[in-house]
Amino acid sequence: MTSTTSGILTLLLIIACVACALYRLAGSCLPPKTPRMRSLPKGPSYLLAFIGFWAALFLAIPLTVVWGLFLAAILVICHIVALWKLHLSNPA
Repeated sequence: MTSTTSGILTLLLIIACVACALYRLAGSCLPPKTPRMRSLPKGPSYLLAFIGFWAALFLAIPLTVVWGLFLAAILVICHIVALWKLHLSNPA
């Protein structure tokens, strides 16, 4: 049961990392459609996408899951800081 649960959680984390990377690439490559999207900071989108893809790759390889978790943690911290800066720059 534990291995099945950890396998499902790892698969969900891989999907989340790939989704984050694709979102960052789409945000930096596609032109924004709404005025609100134009005000979002671009930041190092390519670097975060790169980290997301590598985290997903390391999580997919059984012997490098620890490195994948490390990269996923870096990715989460970067997203939290970006959301926090966005909240500070656009008070509602």
